[in-house]
Amino acid sequence: MIQMRGQNSKYQKKKPRFKQLESYMHKYAIAVLDDWINEFPNKFGIDEVLNTSKERQFWMDGFIEFVPDLVVYDKDGITSMYEVVNTHALDGFKLHKMQYLFYVHGIDIPVYEIKADYILRQTQCPNTILMIKMN
Repeated sequence: MIQMRGQNSKYQKKKPRFKQLESYMHKYAIAVLDDWINEFPNKFGIDEVLNTSKERQFWMDGFIEFVPDLVVYDKDGITSMYEVVNTHALDGFKLHKMQYLFYVHGIDIPVYEIKADYILRQTQCPNTILMIKMN
């Protein structure tokens, strides 16, 4: 919509559905996880990592529907998504949006949840990664 002059205008701009607020702990944990996946893909059950993308926006009907913390790609496309959680776990609303988008496109992409403090307590990439598969 077009925003008209004046604060009391009946033509108000739509508010975005998505607002990005992250702590430094969360951001740094994502960066460490990204490094681990690129250096040790086999520990995550990935044969080959072509690319990773932090905070990639997924759109539907002109709106940002969800933004996973880390998206992993191989030669065939997206292989997995990771949500790094700090104070709040991945909520059902966001998981539902992800699953709906996968359903609409006929794909099955695993979504994993991993705790930020677990990542940051490590001195190196552990042999076994403690994470939860959400779907």
